[in-house]
Amino acid sequence: MNMKSLILIFLFQCIFLFGQKYEQYDQIFFIGEKIKTKHLEIKRSYKLYQSNRKDCVIDKDDNCYPESTQSNYFRMATESYSTYKIIKLIKGKYDKDTIEYRSIRYHEELPIFESQEANKSKYALIGVYWSGGKWFQSFAEKVYPTKNNRWILPYKDTYPFINYEKLFPEKLKRSERVKIITDDTFYNTEHYSKPNLVKPYYKKKEKYAVVTNAFVF
Repeated sequence: MNMKSLILIFLFQCIFLFGQKYEQYDQIFFIGEKIKTKHLEIKRSYKLYQSNRKDCVIDKDDNCYPESTQSNYFRMATESYSTYKIIKLIKGKYDKDTIEYRSIRYHEELPIFESQEANKSKYALIGVYWSGGKWFQSFAEKVYPTKNNRWILPYKDTYPFINYEKLFPEKLKRSERVKIITDDTFYNTEHYSKPNLVKPYYKKKEKYAVVTNAFVF
């Protein structure tokens, strides 16, 4: 094997190892216990671009540029900084016991139901991603602890951290079954995804549903 081949192999190994290291901390999902959350009200300015030209389509024509800008527009938002104790790592790699992450919600946006429920709860399944030297929240779902240190996650077929070909819902004991809200407040919010309230995963009532089969961690 010549020197050129050895150098190429060495470079490939370096790139692979760097990619593995980056991947470990790119995104993680974990079950956590809330330690503290701090909320800040912020006002962000942004520019509104306007153009008098009628012969082009903005964002589709590289030669189409706005002739004027207005910068006196603002968006009010709530910026939150949360600290969680990591109880169980579900996906990804992370070597610390606690994590702090940031989330932001603009006031004109509908609240996300899953985030609301998770933020009110002591325990939650949280997803975060790494960007610019900080963790940012990408997912939140309430989980329910049992007496024998198990964690109940109501069934959905869209969780990004579950391999549905390998992990299957379990039938819950009566003592482990939980209720989730399904009245009007449930549908007047945005969702990461709405659960399909069908058997054998749920037993639907008028204003709530009983979780009968769920993922257990």
